[in-house]
Amino acid sequence: MDPYSDESSEKAAEQQTEGHQSHHDYGGFASLPTDVLISILCRSPAADHASLRDTCKSFRTTIDSAAYKGERATSGWAEVSTHLVSGSELYDRENPNGPEDVSLSDGDVDEDATEEERAAALRWKIAGNRLEEIIEYGYSSELGYMDQDYWYNDITVDVVVDGERCGSIDLVLLPRGAYHNYPFHDAADAHSSELQMVGVRFFDSVGRLKVRSIKNAELISGEAGKG
Repeated sequence: MDPYSDESSEKAAEQQTEGHQSHHDYGGFASLPTDVLISILCRSPAADHASLRDTCKSFRTTIDSAAYKGERATSGWAEVSTHLVSGSELYDRENPNGPEDVSLSDGDVDEDATEEERAAALRWKIAGNRLEEIIEYGYSSELGYMDQDYWYNDITVDVVVDGERCGSIDLVLLPRGAYHNYPFHDAADAHSSELQMVGVRFFDSVGRLKVRSIKNAELISGEAGKG
């Protein structure tokens, strides 16, 4: 056969295509039973999940399945971490559209400014208003929201599993030891009725424990004893 003929060229192209397909053939793994495939793939780092999902439909279906996520969680291969949400992050979550009713006024830009210049000036003004609101409304703390009257922090900790936020833990931090005669009961009441009930039950008016053991809830006067 003439190596330069059209037939030879087509044959060579077919062989090259077959070789390329076999090089990327993941059929061996993809044809495994589902439980076996889950057991293998769940050992992969979370950072590789995106590329594994793009490998083939079988991998994508497996990684997206509830059975796969459950196996990673129960077998201990899931990558779990926490993230302390700062005040500015909380502000952005509660105000996804940013500050309201921000517009350019006289003096913000020159009269002959282009549309691009006006758009840039508006972005700067929105950013400035956002920063002002973060400070004014108590979102400037790294510990989340800080009350402006009683200085307690509403703390949010995100729980992240395999790179995805799966839940959060909400905490309240009252600075009862940082200030002399801190109005603990008033601060708890200002936060919520639930916290006020707990505060009155277990703490005195300045935040000192009234129980030897929270488990046994044995009331005593003054500070908690040892044990």
